[in-house]
Amino acid sequence: MNVARSISMIAVVLTTVFVALFAWGWLKVKLMSDPEPWLPAPESLSAVVVTMPQAGGVSDEVVLDRPLFWAGRRPYIEPEASVAVTEEPSKGNDILDKTRLLGAYMAPGAAGVILDVDGSRERLLMGETLGEWTLRYMSSMGAVFGKGEEQDGPGVTRTITLEHAYPTASVRPQSIPAERRPLESDEQPSSDDVNEG
Repeated sequence: MNVARSISMIAVVLTTVFVALFAWGWLKVKLMSDPEPWLPAPESLSAVVVTMPQAGGVSDEVVLDRPLFWAGRRPYIEPEASVAVTEEPSKGNDILDKTRLLGAYMAPGAAGVILDVDGSRERLLMGETLGEWTLRYMSSMGAVFGKGEEQDGPGVTRTITLEHAYPTASVRPQSIPAERRPLESDEQPSSDDVNEG
């Protein structure tokens, strides 16, 4: 009985301590003043006004003349008011013989090709001329140039094809284990070898 009495005394003491702690915590919360709020800094409450400059009236031609991913791209320099002098190809050589097609581009209202003419890069829009040849259209084979008013015919149209660089595939010989290797024709089991069961 002495053990039961000591257990009940321990239970009463622990309950009293728990009630006392609960009352002290409740009074402390109710009687304490609220902490001062931390207000945000005034700079964080004001919005920064960002003004975008208006477009300076750059035409589509400037964008087409200087594509974004062109290897020879340089900063835009305003062209001078002088007239550009173009060299006339010699009459004995055809200019398309010295021309390679490097690429083609399309944009709203403009389409053309990028050419390497005897070592210098040039852009040619549809309908523009290179020597005596006019860029008529682009096909899946390349750029089609025409001479004169006729649409097709030998000596009247000429196609410059785009040279593609195809990657070479590396072929590695694979060793196949004997158990996975296919059977040769003389190793195939015949119908006589198969036991019906």
